[in-house]
Amino acid sequence: MYARVNIPEQNPAAFLQRQEEKLRLYCANNAIEPGGFFIDQCSARTFERQGWQCLINALNHANGKPDLILFTTWDRFSRNAADGLETIKCLNNMGIEVLAVEQNGITSNDNISSKLLKLFLGK
Repeated sequence: MYARVNIPEQNPAAFLQRQEEKLRLYCANNAIEPGGFFIDQCSARTFERQGWQCLINALNHANGKPDLILFTTWDRFSRNAADGLETIKCLNNMGIEVLAVEQNGITSNDNISSKLLKLFLGK
């Protein structure tokens, strides 16, 4: 599970807590055993984020094969369409799907959805 808040948020701790609650509820309702919770308090223009790097490191060193990264909305994942789509491609090649639980009709492994993802991820 991954959550992110931009620094200027008025109450970043509360915003992160709401994201975590939504993610944990989604896991409980869908019989998903969460492997960890990673957070960032920064912009999503790039993937050079400490929490994201910790998540990727955990995936690379996990016992067993994680197959899903959850976040609340696509803008929590990335604000850069090109980087976001490239990261999704890399994760999918590793057998990992990414899913925005509040936008769960759009998945990372659906070809049609790639066009819609560009709208959510920004330019």
